[in-house]
This record gives sequence, structure tokens and C-alpha cells, in this order.
Amino acid sequence: MKIYNTLSKDLEEFVPLNPPRVTMYACGPTVYDSPHVGHARSAVAFDVIRRHMEYKGFDVVFARNFTDIDDKMIARANQRGITILQLAKQYIAEYELAMDQLNVKHPVFAPRATHFIATIIEFIKDLEGKGFAYSKNGSVYFSVPKFEAYGKLSRKPQKEIADIGRRDSEEFSEDKDDPRDFALWKAQKPGEPAWDSPWGKGRPGWHIECSVMSSHLLGETIDIHGGGRDLIFPHHENEIAQSEARSGKPFCRYWIHNGFVTVDKEKMSKSLGNFFTVEQVLREYEAPAIRLFLVSAQYRNPIDYSKDLLDQATKKWQKVRDTWFALLATLGDDVKAVDALPVAKQSLPSDLGDILAEFESAMDEDFNTPRALASLFITIKIANEHLIKEKDETYLKTTYQVLKIILDVLGFDGVYLDRFKPAGKDAGKQLDILVRHFIEERNQERKAKNFKRADEIRVFLKSAGIELMDGKDGTTWKLAN
Repeated sequence: MKIYNTLSKDLEEFVPLNPPRVTMYACGPTVYDSPHVGHARSAVAFDVIRRHMEYKGFDVVFARNFTDIDDKMIARANQRGITILQLAKQYIAEYELAMDQLNVKHPVFAPRATHFIATIIEFIKDLEGKGFAYSKNGSVYFSVPKFEAYGKLSRKPQKEIADIGRRDSEEFSEDKDDPRDFALWKAQKPGEPAWDSPWGKGRPGWHIECSVMSSHLLGETIDIHGGGRDLIFPHHENEIAQSEARSGKPFCRYWIHNGFVTVDKEKMSKSLGNFFTVEQVLREYEAPAIRLFLVSAQYRNPIDYSKDLLDQATKKWQKVRDTWFALLATLGDDVKAVDALPVAKQSLPSDLGDILAEFESAMDEDFNTPRALASLFITIKIANEHLIKEKDETYLKTTYQVLKIILDVLGFDGVYLDRFKPAGKDAGKQLDILVRHFIEERNQERKAKNFKRADEIRVFLKSAGIELMDGKDGTTWKLAN
């Protein structure tokens, strides 16, 4: 398995520190507003990475944090006249609901920064004792000149870093010895929440939170750390500096960063006001269609938010759903027995073996989900062909096994898909969608003059009690008498 490591700017063979254990930390949201599609993109990307590693046999210990204290949260809580705790509680609940709707697995750890204040203070004291931090007027700063490797992740020139430090109103202060220095602990301002510390009342800086939670939960050296590309500098750069200055060990072995969701080629963000919340998009599209849209681009590449792409993802999701439930219906009670059987890769029919090998190759090559989706829809096509022919039950069971593997890794496992099972008052609508899927396939075969295949589809539907009627306005259907 190869991963693009932002630190080396190259694809590297993935070898965990203590196999089969893999420690992975992803920076989660600052919970001052509702989660938007950009947040979902990062969460889904790391969910797919985690799922594929688990499929490969790794024991993934995954942590994703909540930043529940920072300037934006303080401003929003004051604006609404509520406490920081109330604000965090609301938006953490919204985020977790959105992740559940998109079938993002729960992390092993979901730490909150305010639950680690004592540990943060001890971490800062260690840095101060080692000469990497200094205090002034109740705040504590990390001394960047003392850490010679500073800038190795972003590879920004030191002059540019200094210029950014001078412009950064949140981090810049006359108290700093160097414009590149950044705050580890911020002295309390009037009206702000604060905790007691050796330097007076205050609160942690943003960057120190993830270093402390990561090292406390996963160890001083972790296998994978990631987040959005916008976190490379200064957040992850600062995490490296303070973590390695304290421990004297490499902080992270593989740095992974996902691309943005863009709107008209600009990053989707709350600051630009060009964002769509997950809740808003769910009003128009089913959750699996949104997830399919999010995995349609390789995780490092940007993906432009558009109605056209979501509409395309909806059609593809409907194909997945229709085929999945048609397979379940055909296999019937045999499904449980098939699920209990291990997949014998060496015994797979050559076409299915090639599909699974291509899928694994795609995911092993830096989690290339577009290639993986191609394997998915080839499997969907094969499944539909054999559903129509109603031949070779053994082959159909094997097709189901391969399809299940691919869907599981991409985050469309059977338990999730069962939430969208056609039933009750929606059964007629779902049946219409399924039949029209076969009508469309039959029309394509007729255009290609593959009349034998087209007739097989018609016969299959008739055997299921569905009669097709060809007319000048196209093909319609009805339930046979």
C-alpha cells in the first residue's frame, strides 16, 4: 500500500510503526456552526482510508477531535448569549448526526480540547523547561528559532513565515520575541472563559490542543495525521514543532491531507459564506448519493460542488441500491450463509478475480476512489446480467461477495443500505425506479443491435410479473395480469 506523504512530497510504502496496529489522528471541526459539505468531505475521506486499512487487516486506532474553545466559538457564544459549553453541545450533536447519516464510522476516540486542560498545561510546562517556550504577560509562546526544522512540512521560506506572523492578528503580539512564534497559552481577556495556570488565568492556543490529545491518546509518534490542505500551515507545522521539541521523537510518520470542496473553484468555507450545510443538502439528496459524490474524486484532489454532479451521483446511487436489493431478493435465505463464508480469492472466476484485484490495486495506490468506483460499477453490471439470466447461482453468490467487499470499503455496508430498503408506501416508487433501470439498459442494448440481450431483459421482467409495452413515445410497463 502506497500513501502520498505531505512531509516527503512523494508516494511512500506504508509500513506502520507497530503492525498490525495503526494509529491515526484527524483534525476535526471547530464546533461554532453547523457542519458543511467541506467538513463531510474530510470525514468521509478518512473514513474510507480507515475502512480500507481495516480490510487489509490493520487494527486502526482512530482519533478525531473537537475544538471546543477558540476565538470563533467565544464570539459566536457571546453573539447568541449562551455559554461555550452550550454552543459546543449543540454543534457536536449536529456534527455527529451528519456523520451518522453519511455512514462515517465512530472514531475510537473523539476528544474535546476543554477536557484536556490539565494535560495541556503540563505539556507547555515541559516545553518551557526545555527552553522552547517563554511567557510574557500571562501568555506563553513557542520559540520558533529554537526549533531548527521549523517549516519542513509546508516548506515555506522563513521570510514568508515571518511575514504571515506579522499579518496574523490572532497570533501577533508585541510580546512575541519573533514574528514566527505562536501562542501556546493565551492570557484571559475580559469576558472570556479561562482556566487557572502557572502563568495566570487563560486558555490554550489552538495548535497545542491537537498535539496534546494525539500524544496522550495515541503515543508520542503516530502513524498517520491528517486533515484538510488548509491545515498544513500553520496548524500542522506548529504541531510538529511543539511535539518534536518536547519528545525529541518524530511526531508523525505519514501526513495525509484532503483536497477542498470548492464552489466555482473557490474553497467552500464559512468565512467566505459560500458553504452548504449537510442538513441543507440532505433536504434535496439522499445521504448515500452525497457520500458517493464525495468519494467520486481522489481524496487529495478538489471536488467542485454542483447540482449536476450530485444529480449524477444520485443516478449512480440508485443503480447501487437497485442491484443490491435485487441480489438480496434473489439469494433470499442463502444470504446469511454466503456472508458467513470467507472470500476465496484464488477460487474466484477470472472476471471477478480481476475486478477485485483492480479494486485493491486502486485503493492501495493512495486510495484512488475513482478507479475503485469503476470496479464497483463493472460489478454492478455483471450482477445485473446474471440476475436477468437467472443462471449459475454459485456465480451470483460470488458476485455478491465481491460487491459486498467493494461496498463495505467505500462505506456502503449492508447495515447502512438497509436504511434505504424499498418498503411500505414507497415500494411502488422504488419498483418503478428499478424497472426503469432495466428499461434503460434494454434500450441501450437495442440501439447497439444486441437484440438477444434486449429480449433477455424483457423475458426476465415478464417472469417477475412485469410486462413491457413499446410505443411511439417510448417504453412503459405494467404489472401483468
